[in-house]
Amino acid sequence: MIALEPSVEELERMLAAVGQRIISHLATLAEQPASDLQTLAPEAVADPPQWGRPLEETLDTLFRRVIPPGVNSAGPGYLGFVPGGGVFSAALGDFIVKTVNRFVGLRFMAPGLVRIEWSVIRWLCQIVGFPCESGGILTSGGSLASFIAVYTARHNRLPADFLNSIIYVSDQAHVSARKAAQLAGFPAANVRTVASDAWFRLDLSALEAAVLDDKAHGLRPFMIVASAGTTNTGAIDDLTAIADFAAHHGLWLHVDAAYGGFFVITPEGRSLLCSLERADSIVLDPHKGLGLPYGTGCLLVKDLNTLYRAHSMGAEYLPVNTERHELPDFYEISPELSREARGLRLWLPLQLHGIQPFVVMRSTSTQRLVIYDKKLPSYSIRHSPNYLPIGSSHSPVERMKILPAGGGPRRAQPRCFLQTSAKSRRFSAPNVRNGPVPGSMAACFCSSRCPITAAFATA
Repeated sequence: MIALEPSVEELERMLAAVGQRIISHLATLAEQPASDLQTLAPEAVADPPQWGRPLEETLDTLFRRVIPPGVNSAGPGYLGFVPGGGVFSAALGDFIVKTVNRFVGLRFMAPGLVRIEWSVIRWLCQIVGFPCESGGILTSGGSLASFIAVYTARHNRLPADFLNSIIYVSDQAHVSARKAAQLAGFPAANVRTVASDAWFRLDLSALEAAVLDDKAHGLRPFMIVASAGTTNTGAIDDLTAIADFAAHHGLWLHVDAAYGGFFVITPEGRSLLCSLERADSIVLDPHKGLGLPYGTGCLLVKDLNTLYRAHSMGAEYLPVNTERHELPDFYEISPELSREARGLRLWLPLQLHGIQPFVVMRSTSTQRLVIYDKKLPSYSIRHSPNYLPIGSSHSPVERMKILPAGGGPRRAQPRCFLQTSAKSRRFSAPNVRNGPVPGSMAACFCSSRCPITAAFATA
């Protein structure tokens, strides 16, 4: 049995045992299956004992029986969905944060950690081109960030009776956009699904028709959700035209850049993501674009005051802020009071590695497209200006359309490319639901651990 407050010797032994397992796990990622869809034995996860089990026995259960089944999204063979990787220095940041266990909802309780988190937010605002009065909050992921964005927009732009207000999303928008709207109080019927064009971008003419029709019926157009890199194909909506349209009609522009936003740190991505800075709110997911562990999302807003107006609420046991401080009390700009210190898992990797390794990881290489063309002689890789040049340090296009030679951007019947064998060295997923052509697929190379030669090495 291990005591709740272990001795120094016990702490050293526990850290050594866990560290050895983690090192072994990371060192063998390339040999591990990308997917192991065996059924988890019920006895592998037992009820808690009265007095505890030995550490080695418990670690054996974890690393031999609990962790291997399913999909290994940290490994080099993971090609499904968007997230991947898991920069180890971020895990070190989490370990430190969980150990010191400081409360960051109120700045006076952990001013150093609050400053670290706020410095990360300021850097994120800078890379998307937001002004100095902008701000944001780190979240568990894009879904929570989208919910906060919709609620914040609703509180700042709409009256108490807002049920005639309409939100517009494309048919390629992430499901979290519709869920966020409903969680923020909008009926499902108030979320308009607007058709996308031949390249899977929000169709401006269809958007205009929907907005004008709603106005003619006495409804109130309120928000547009644009995509900076869709989950299905990596398509980028025409952010400049949509920003012009939103400004003309007085609509809140929210950009879901959870997938593609971090390509703005590359020259190629900056040109494709022009007008991102014109959004009222932006979702970013560092656990996608920066390869950090799951649970690292972010909402940025052009005007920090919009978050204060939507979320600030007092209580007898909370301090009274009579004037704005350079560092926020995070509980005043988000739904959370108790929250983990998320900033260190971003700050520590940026401090230890610098920005440039992440720029390199996200940059593209047209030479490597040729390598893939040789790997797939019967296929051709289509890359249009409307798609993100998404890549890692080992792969040219993170989400690319792989089309039969001569294919174009036409619609197809839904196809699913889910690896269903018991064990596989690579894993692909149903990324394209209405794919470019029948038989097409989209592969996602998010992790810097994904070597280009392993992508399609086997059938």
